[in-house]
Amino acid sequence: MVVTFPPRNEPFDFKLQLEAKYRGMGRSTGTTYVDPEGDIVWTSEYLLYRLNLCSHPDAVAKVMRQIDSGGAPQPLCGNAPSGTVAFPPRNEPFDFRNQLEAKYRDGLRTAPSSTYVDLEGDVVWITEYTRYRVNECTHADAVQKVLQQIDGAPAQPVCTRVEPVIIRAVINGPSGTVNVGIGAQFSGLNSSSNKGPIVSYQWKCSDTQTANCSSGDATPQFKYSKTGPVGTTVNHNVTLTVRDSAGNSATANFTLRVSQNY
Repeated sequence: MVVTFPPRNEPFDFKLQLEAKYRGMGRSTGTTYVDPEGDIVWTSEYLLYRLNLCSHPDAVAKVMRQIDSGGAPQPLCGNAPSGTVAFPPRNEPFDFRNQLEAKYRDGLRTAPSSTYVDLEGDVVWITEYTRYRVNECTHADAVQKVLQQIDGAPAQPVCTRVEPVIIRAVINGPSGTVNVGIGAQFSGLNSSSNKGPIVSYQWKCSDTQTANCSSGDATPQFKYSKTGPVGTTVNHNVTLTVRDSAGNSATANFTLRVSQNY
């Protein structure tokens, strides 16, 4: 899979909250040549290359080329395996952050600005925030988890995408009108669930006189008795409730026209 990243405004908001957190902890100010937006953008780009199978030197070189070319993205090196996304050891993003600082200072010749977050803390916590985000945590959850770590908590568990339950009950029944006393064939076999096979079929009918209406079969046949004057038709409702192996259920309805022909 290609590891995708959150929209840039969210990591930038995290960067601002990180700065406020360190200021609130009473940290003294330091100096950086990389502005907050450039810090979060290029650190995120470095991590994007690393998580999509680029080596540390390749990822650094690609980011530097982006900076020199006005931001033109470089090709990824491959697709990460599915599952929990693994991150590089901390020394490598920290080395990138030092090279980014030198690029801004010596190459771009930007003016220095003050920051409450030291260089190592900056890249460590941006990396942790990104780790939570690419492993299914929301922006708010990722921020909270990082702030808990800063306060002394251990690394928090990543999040898991909860796949919604999609279960459908489908009734296939006679089209048009059927006659009383003649078997009307039904089927629920087109019912489905993304959480497991359908294991239960429960049928109910609005006509309590219908033979075998409480069938648990997937393809039952019902016979209807006369319930109105000869020559008229009567509508009957058939309900199917299906249940999958995980215990999820769904219900469908079918209206059948029955001719009172005797």
